[in-house]
Amino acid sequence: MLDASTGRAGFRKTCLTCQSVRHASLFDMADAHQTDPIQEQPAQEQPIQPQHQGGCLCGGVRYTVEGPLRDVFDCHCIRCRRFTGHHMAATAASPERVRFDSDSSLRWFSPQDDPAVAYGFCATCGSSMFWRADAHPEKLSIAAGTIDGTTGLTTTRAWWISDAGDYYRRPEGVVEFATE
Repeated sequence: MLDASTGRAGFRKTCLTCQSVRHASLFDMADAHQTDPIQEQPAQEQPIQPQHQGGCLCGGVRYTVEGPLRDVFDCHCIRCRRFTGHHMAATAASPERVRFDSDSSLRWFSPQDDPAVAYGFCATCGSSMFWRADAHPEKLSIAAGTIDGTTGLTTTRAWWISDAGDYYRRPEGVVEFATE
């Protein structure tokens, strides 16, 4: 539903404080009032799913993800460090929810010692963009830095910290694993 006054997508809700019915963005967390979850929206209306867009540095690879993204996981394994130049900070989505708007320069690389995984990158500008594994066909990892604008995502896990570089301090509060 589009709010004609703001041009923003949202859903109908009733304010518990002032009892007015108004439209609110799904991402508007600066609301001064609370919403009664029982009165939020009629069953026939569904909240609008978020849409995320992103791409590489040169624009040769552009994508759109329909729906929510997983929190960001950092991978410090040697492969991800070499692929990104730091560590892979990736969110993920089901491949069925990822649409490539342009992908003429998207290339996939699989290491010789593990052909069951693949790293996606732009062949023109070299941007590190994706990771996938045959063991998890339901997931496409997406480099969080390739998403346009504000994501609202949080880094919650770090894997392979046993391989992490010694040149920076990892953030506190992130659940860490020595390997996978």
